[in-house]
Amino acid sequence: MLLSKLKKALPLLAVLGFVLSSCEAPLKVDASLSQNVVWTSDDGRLSIYVQGFGNYEGLATMDINGELMRYEASFNDLFDTIELYEINPWVYKYNAPKVEPIEFYIDAIISGKSQMKISADFNETGDGYYDGYSTTITKRSLKEDELDAKYFSNGWVSEEHDLALPGRVDSFLKPRREGTYKEKSVYFRFLDSRRFTIEYQESSEIFASGSYVTHFDNMDLVFDDDCGKDVFGESINMLWCDGVGEPLPPFEG
Repeated sequence: MLLSKLKKALPLLAVLGFVLSSCEAPLKVDASLSQNVVWTSDDGRLSIYVQGFGNYEGLATMDINGELMRYEASFNDLFDTIELYEINPWVYKYNAPKVEPIEFYIDAIISGKSQMKISADFNETGDGYYDGYSTTITKRSLKEDELDAKYFSNGWVSEEHDLALPGRVDSFLKPRREGTYKEKSVYFRFLDSRRFTIEYQESSEIFASGSYVTHFDNMDLVFDDDCGKDVFGESINMLWCDGVGEPLPPFEG
């Protein structure tokens, strides 16, 4: 009797299995992703920079009505898509939901996984150029002087472990990282022109500033003579780290 019931259930199970498997995209996008690369469209209007420890999210720059716009970008292996996000400036400080102005469907992976054919799934950028848009994006490795630690997805920790910025970045469009210095809560801010500041969260006192130099899996902080050198010395090296402040494996690309 049990065997009879199982036989009757087999067609239903087969249909259910087909439905569930059809919900998962077949391209295996993850196998094409790499660390410290840029994906560039064949028309030069879209670039996606993936830097640091992660390999599926980063910063996108896109030509919108003649202006270079910046978005967060995420490769989605489950649905074979590339999603771009922005943050409304007027709700920036309230951690409001991100806005998705455009999404791309990955139609094919070609050229030994170094290229993807993509097409716009929808377009709310305000630029009609992307209505029905399709292109090919090509991957290449970034040179060291093209890297910018501001857009790395991992945290940072000093070799001595006294300065730690362990939290994963919640937005590539926000330059501030939370962390600790000798067990005191601090904010680390990436500024323009490869500059930075460090301030105590409680008092908002900036006690260090200087310039940062980005390498493939670490960065150097070089401190100003009048702000930070008395605390840290001339410079310190920061390693990329996970969410609890432990150093991550070095880059092997």
